[in-house]
Order: sequence, then C-alpha cells, then structure tokens
Amino acid sequence: MSKTNRHRLYIASEKWRNSPARLTELAAAVNRCRICFRKGTAESPLEVHHATYERIGNEALGDLVALCHDCHDDVTSIQRARRYRRRRPRRADVQSHRDTRHSFFDPTRH
Repeated sequence: MSKTNRHRLYIASEKWRNSPARLTELAAAVNRCRICFRKGTAESPLEVHHATYERIGNEALGDLVALCHDCHDDVTSIQRARRYRRRRPRRADVQSHRDTRHSFFDPTRH
C-alpha cells in the first residue's frame, strides 16, 4: 500500500477522529483558523493539518494545526511546491564545459 493510501485511510479512521492531539488542537484553536482566524461552521468545519508527519498515528501536541479549508489548501500547496521544486544543479553536478578527455583540439598547437 502506498504512503498516500495509508494516509487517506488513517485520516478516515476513528483513531484519527478521536486522536487526543487532534481534539486538543481543535479545542485550543477555539473554533478559529490559526492563520486567518475564520470561524469554523457546520458547513465548513475546521480541518487539522499535520505540521509534521514524523509521528503520524501517534501525533504529539505540536504536530497539528487547526486550519480552515482554504488555508489548509494553501499550506498544503506551498509544502508540495517546496517538496517537488526543481533542485538547482550544484557546480559539482555539471560537467566542465572544457573537458579535456574529449578535446577536439590539439593543445600543443597554438
């Protein structure tokens, strides 16, 4: 089973719904998004975002953040963009422009 599928199953589980860390974060947020302070409603309840996935399934109190749906989407998009952005090549990754092993000129002639 892929990591994504395991995460989806966990988020849909009773263990996640009744997670002490999740319930504590929702109570501490006092039904307001931690970023924009929008109040959660029955139609648009707060969502709990994993700030870290190190202890997924056994989250600690600081691992979770209560967010509205829009802020949750924004934070997730930013995290994905950072994770998948193209890495700039380092000098050591780039073959020298003038590699003498494949030289097309005679260095003894000027």
